[in-house]
Amino acid sequence: MRPSTQRSDAIANVEVVTDRLLRLHAGVALAAVLLALSLFGLVGPAVAQTDPWPADPSQGGGAALGMPPGVSAGDGPPQGAPPQDAPPPAAMPKLPAETEQSIVALVNDDPISAYDVEQRERFLMVTAHEKPGPELKKQAMDQIIDERLQMQEGKKNTVTADEEDVTKIIADMAQRNNMNADGLASALGQMGINIKTLKDRVRAQIVWRDVVRRKFRRDVQIADSDVDKALSAGGESGGAAQATALQLRQVKFEVPSNTDQKAIAQILAEAEALRARFNSCADVAGLAKGVKGASVNTLADQAPTAISQPARTLVMNAKVGQMTPPTLAASAIELYAVCGKREVKGDPKQREETEQKLLQEEMGLRAERLLRDMRQDALIENR
Repeated sequence: MRPSTQRSDAIANVEVVTDRLLRLHAGVALAAVLLALSLFGLVGPAVAQTDPWPADPSQGGGAALGMPPGVSAGDGPPQGAPPQDAPPPAAMPKLPAETEQSIVALVNDDPISAYDVEQRERFLMVTAHEKPGPELKKQAMDQIIDERLQMQEGKKNTVTADEEDVTKIIADMAQRNNMNADGLASALGQMGINIKTLKDRVRAQIVWRDVVRRKFRRDVQIADSDVDKALSAGGESGGAAQATALQLRQVKFEVPSNTDQKAIAQILAEAEALRARFNSCADVAGLAKGVKGASVNTLADQAPTAISQPARTLVMNAKVGQMTPPTLAASAIELYAVCGKREVKGDPKQREETEQKLLQEEMGLRAERLLRDMRQDALIENR
């Protein structure tokens, strides 16, 4: 997986959460920050959910794109609601300086300090409405152990979190709530929480998501029959309807608004010449490579309604393996190579969303099993 894709995915995963916070009033900025942490999945119990491929922000991020275990997008309190039952951080006494850095556990020789646990307890108290006590300490310890294992697995698989992505996610959380990163750090600091605690959590989730994707993405395949079954089980009306899904190669020649008729005629002639050389879909990129102003887009499972007229009629009337004549759209001249047509149940967009959901669920189950096996095999020493 390309680093640039990983980085865009990591940043995209926060977009849904931060977009939700736009609706919050500026007067509850601090409560909104805490809600952001909860919605981003940086608090609360682990959730077996993972995004199997690079996220498209238009799909709705973590969303749409899902998150790995420990990152959920909907476990927080209602939007705009400040914490109701979270005790103030002061309710938890600060550790004496001489014991802060004492080692309380080793995870495959990776130390966890008393300060690490105390910070995570404070974090959970504020963001997950937890109360001080043995259960909170265990939850904090379990969460840190999981993160240590996730980071160790990332190192084993040469997966790291780009610090630019960690910084960008923190900055986005702050910006959406009319703060900068320093303001967020200060707000957390007033509650006795070091911003490093949040950064460690974000960093571990980025690494774990990419580890899970690298290990399992090629092994997980969702069949059309699985999508049909899910649509029918959900009572979706589209489950029984028939629709055409098109596999196309679009060749586009940009036409600026001030282009005169003579220049348009020249572009049409070049497009026709390209079409005359067309033999198969595999040749499209090569044909367009030497043509000035031509670009090629691959359109998979395209709905006919997504194509403007008159190109839509030409595409639907063309046979697989043919290329349509060039047509003039709003700001371009377009040709379409028809590489495939198939009849499917339901609207293609609805099917894609269902397939993504099934894929996330399966990847989540595998991620959960992987983490469980890692804990069983790990040498965890409590002190």
